[in-house]
Amino acid sequence: MNNNYLFITFLLFLCSIIGCTYENEEELFPDELCGFPPELNYVNTIEVIVQNNCAISGCHTGNSPSGGLFLNSYEQVKVIAESGQMVDRTIIQGDMPPGSPLSNCEKQAIELWIAAGTPEN
Repeated sequence: MNNNYLFITFLLFLCSIIGCTYENEEELFPDELCGFPPELNYVNTIEVIVQNNCAISGCHTGNSPSGGLFLNSYEQVKVIAESGQMVDRTIIQGDMPPGSPLSNCEKQAIELWIAAGTPEN
């Protein structure tokens, strides 16, 4: 009886370990745009990325933005995107945002948005 109890306990423990997985956007949506809308534009995708990573206090917003570069509006982000600076700093050099690089999904979204002609809506 005691051996059966240990065996069942071991099996339950083993099943619980095997059942645990770690999943992220890149693994869940490898051939899709990581859950972003299929019609990628500034309003539905890029604005969120910029607001969460770039146009934050101490960076590219406020009275004296980093590098004198404001990223508070579509027009400001579009200029940087079309000049090549956005891809250069976030994807090629990977030094923006500092200390917390963009995810592969966010990088993919930026590249596809630029390739689509930087649509606003």
